[in-house]
Formats: sequence, C-alpha cells, structure tokens
Amino acid sequence: MRYFITVFFLLITILLIGQDSGRITYAISEKLDIDIDENMMPGIDLKALIPSSRSSIMTLSFNPEQSIYASTDQEDVADSEMESDDGSVKMTISYGDEIPEKLYTDLLSKETIHQQGFMNRAFRVSSEQIPYKWKVTTEKIKYLDYECIKATTVNKDDEIVVAWFTPQIPSSIGPAGFHGLPGAILMASVGETKKEIKATQISIGDLDLPIVVPSEGQLMSQEEFEKVVTDKRKEMESSNGGSYLIIRN
Repeated sequence: MRYFITVFFLLITILLIGQDSGRITYAISEKLDIDIDENMMPGIDLKALIPSSRSSIMTLSFNPEQSIYASTDQEDVADSEMESDDGSVKMTISYGDEIPEKLYTDLLSKETIHQQGFMNRAFRVSSEQIPYKWKVTTEKIKYLDYECIKATTVNKDDEIVVAWFTPQIPSSIGPAGFHGLPGAILMASVGETKKEIKATQISIGDLDLPIVVPSEGQLMSQEEFEKVVTDKRKEMESSNGGSYLIIRN
C-alpha cells in the first residue's frame, strides 16, 4: 500500500511539472454605469454620447516566481468636447489612454507594480496584492478541457466576485489581480453582469519571452496616484467650467 501511494504521488508530480508556467489570454467585457446629471447641459443627451460597455483582450503570462497581466490591444476612441449654447458650460469626455496597461506581480513577495496611463502619462503604482477571502464551493464545470471549481468572494466595493479556477494549472494566479486560489482562474465575474472575464486561449509550458518588470512612468504608491488623478480632475473641471468626465477601466 505504501508503495502504491508513493507511485501515485510521483505520477501526480510528473503530470504537474511544467504546468506552473505559461500564458492565458482573456476576453473582458465590462458595462459602464456612469451617473450623469442630465441638467448639466440642457438639450444634449449626454448618456447617448457615452458607450454602455467596453471590451478588451488581456494576456496573463506566468512562471513559478512572477506573473504579468498586460493589455494586447488599445481602443482608438477620440475624446469628445462640447459646450452649452451660451458657452457657460464646457464638457470634455476622455475615453481612454495610449499607455499599455501592465500588472506585474512578484509571486514570492506578493508585491505588485501596476503600469497604467492617465491623461496620456504613464505611471507605475507599487502596492501589495489585495488579500481575498475565497469560499470554495463543490460546483464544478469543464471549460476549455480543464476541470474548474467555483469560488466566491467580495471585493472592496462589496460586489460579489465569482471565479472558476483549475487545479490542473497549480499556480495561484488570475486575471485583473484576482488570486489566492489553489489553481489558475480561467473565468471571473464581478457583480451580476458588471464585468465578465473569460479565458479564450491557454498555452502551458516555458514562455518564449521572459517576464519583464514594467519600467515606463513614475513609480509611486496607490495613494500618491489617486491624488494625481483627483488633482488633475479638479484642474480640468476648473478650466472646463466644472464639467470633465474621465472613463477609466
């Protein structure tokens, strides 16, 4: 019996070798629910000017020590500018950025560097991984030929997050910063239908290119970055008559 158990665990180990490195491509769909004062610019349907959803493609590359979640496409959407009939109110709607998003994670130290754009300037935000308290259920499904298990948690906005992870990829990784499960997350949803993330392609094995720590932009803390965003928004609102809208992921 002891020999059988030893052989069994040896076979499991052999099967999992090399499964902790690879690349997963995700398709993301996100609804934009933005509260707008309809009286801000009478006669203009502001809601009609703002997209109801956004979609993107992200790739998660990983090995036993590092991971990086990076955008693979950039939306080419021009900013919109408008003003009221009497010129008393001006509005600028900024839809996106030209800076590629990258979320790098040191899987050993749990430190992250999030490269992101704001007003076409690059920033690198340094922080620790957000801890998630997952509740693993008994529900299972087959997805992309992987056995997946359902887990749930609540994010910082008190929204329910549902994730489907696979122990067949024994790495505690996932898209959009989600992590902490005994296997890679292949699907995730935030809220009832607010955000949907689904793996579309999985490649397991050694990566053709090494994972590189993001180096574009000023390095700062999350608090410092939020202050930059707040100060810039106030500046733009002041110069545009108090109406400036930024749509960020």
